[in-house]
Amino acid sequence: MTDNRKRFGNLQNKKSFNLYLEEIGQFPLIDRETEIELAKRIQEGDETALTKLVLANLRLVVYFVKRYKTYWFLWDELIDAGNEGLKKASRSYNGKIKFCTFAGWHIRNAIHREIIRYHRTKKLCPLSLNQPFNSDNNDSRTLLNLIEDNSQNPETLSKKSRLNTAIKKVLTTLPQQERQVIELYFGLNGNESLTLRKIAAQVGLTFARIGQIKDKAMKRLKHPSRSRLLATYLNI
Repeated sequence: MTDNRKRFGNLQNKKSFNLYLEEIGQFPLIDRETEIELAKRIQEGDETALTKLVLANLRLVVYFVKRYKTYWFLWDELIDAGNEGLKKASRSYNGKIKFCTFAGWHIRNAIHREIIRYHRTKKLCPLSLNQPFNSDNNDSRTLLNLIEDNSQNPETLSKKSRLNTAIKKVLTTLPQQERQVIELYFGLNGNESLTLRKIAAQVGLTFARIGQIKDKAMKRLKHPSRSRLLATYLNI
């Protein structure tokens, strides 16, 4: 753990990070022969094999995230992004090369996208939204003011109302636990958007279990019976 402390400096929640390392350390590593076996089963649609491959390689994501020590304050988000890249790699893995080599690109790419998203948000939001929209000295409104004004437009409010209705109706079709995870992950119904690790800590389940619940819920939401319902409420 000493090396992790050095890499992440004065990280306020390094205790949470170390707890996360302890949690994923419980999942056994797999050898090359097992990788090939799991790859075959995954190609046949075996979800259990997919889960086993992902859990066995969660430490690989941490390995890549620790390279970005400049972004230690984003480690939570980078871990989530890297894990999504890991899952994507696992689904398409054919076993022809070592999994760590195959998955590395997907993990790094997902981490890079998260870092880019952070910089875009940081650069665009505070800078442009708070600047005067009109050069007229008599008009001191900012773009943020205009957005807030537009949000009160009857048509906009109607669309938001339909959207909220659609989301709530679709979510009621999910099992309670899956609904809770989706609401917390996407920040729905007044909840703050949380990372999977924070959701795990809040509901008292392991990170891996929360990831499984979220994936299962997303799979349900993509089912035509739910996607059609959403489309109907949104008139699309």
